[in-house]
Amino acid sequence: MTVRTNINTSHLVRLGLIGFLCAGMMLYCIYDGLVGYPNQRIRANEFNEFKEKHSKLDPKEIVDNWKEYAAERGWPTNDPGKPKTDIEINGQFVMAGVIGPIGMLFLIQLLLNWGRWIEAN
Repeated sequence: MTVRTNINTSHLVRLGLIGFLCAGMMLYCIYDGLVGYPNQRIRANEFNEFKEKHSKLDPKEIVDNWKEYAAERGWPTNDPGKPKTDIEINGQFVMAGVIGPIGMLFLIQLLLNWGRWIEAN
């Protein structure tokens, strides 16, 4: 007598979900390393120079003037915070390098198990 069973669909869904989430996180880390963090560094350095240049003004006036200055350039008008360092930018690529292969392993397992079954005699 032969007993046959298919791979559980919920198992395949979990493999796919983890794989695609890891791939998405990898792409987001690459975006942050190439675009997001360098642009934030430019805005933060510009904000610091702006504060030094207008240091004689009231802090509220500095913020109001910064909002106008940032809006002219199409930047977000809030305080950009501290400039991102090279370590933080490179950390995004390290995270992408760790998360990407993990996600690929899950996606490969998904493809290998798709349509398979287990059979015993």
